Amino acid sequence: MAASLALAGLSGCGAQADEKALPYVREPEGFADGAVRWYATAALFEGYAQPVLGKTVSGRPIKLEGNPDHPVCGGATDAFTQAALLGLYDPARSQAPRREGRPVAWSLFERFADDLAVRLDQEKGRGLRLLTGPLSSPTMLAQIAAMMRRWPQARWHVSDPAGPAEWRRASRQLFGRVLDRQPAFDAAEVVVSFDGDFLGPGPRQTPNARKFAEARRRRQAGKGFWRPSRCRRRPALRPTGGWWQAPGGSAVC
Repeated sequence: MAASLALAGLSGCGAQADEKALPYVREPEGFADGAVRWYATAALFEGYAQPVLGKTVSGRPIKLEGNPDHPVCGGATDAFTQAALLGLYDPARSQAPRREGRPVAWSLFERFADDLAVRLDQEKGRGLRLLTGPLSSPTMLAQIAAMMRRWPQARWHVSDPAGPAEWRRASRQLFGRVLDRQPAFDAAEVVVSFDGDFLGPGPRQTPNARKFAEARRRRQAGKGFWRPSRCRRRPALRPTGGWWQAPGGSAVC
C-alpha cells in the first residue's frame, strides 16, 4: 500500500531520503548495463503460483507479464499479478528480524532459533503455533509436514479471511479431503453460475477468462455451441450422493 501511494503521487506522503545510483565496480560476466533481461518466475495469489516473466533492467525488476509457455495463462495476466511487483518496493517491507518491535541482527535470531529448537525437541513441539496464509507449494508443504513429524504437538493454522473457506469445507464434506476446482469452460456448452463470479478476482481469474473466451470464439466462428444462462430465481437443490439434483430431474455436479 505504501508503494502504491508513493507511485500515485498523493499529497501528504513523506519525502524519502535520496539514494545514489552507482554502477558496478566489477560488472558481472555477460552483464550489459541498461540491458533488459527476462526471468521465468511466479507470483503468489491466495496461495497459488501465477506463472509470470519478470522484466529486469540492471538487475532491478520493473514489470511482470504472463508466461506464454505456461498452459495455465498462455501469456496473459491480471491486474493483481501486475500489481504484485509493488510489494518489492514497499518501504514498509521487513528487511531484518524484529524482537518486541525492534530490529535485531540475524545472529541474535539464529541463537534464539537454536535454543528454541532444543526446547521444542524436548517437549515435542508443545506450545508452538505456525501461522501461514494459504499454500500450494509442494516444497513448502513438505517442509511443514517434516516439521509436524518432528514436533507432533505443534499446531499449524492457516489464515485466509477473504479466501474460499466455504468451498474447502464443502469439498471435505463431499469427498473427504480438500480438492481444488478445475472448471473446463472451454469444453462447456452451458455455463450456469449461482452467486459466483467465475470471471472475477481470484487465483484462477486468468485461466478461467481464457477458457471462457475460447468457447465464445468457437461459437462466433460457427464451430461450437455456447450459451450463457442467467437465473433470476435460485432453484432449490438437494444433495443426492455427491451430486446436486434440481427440480425436474436434471443433475449438476
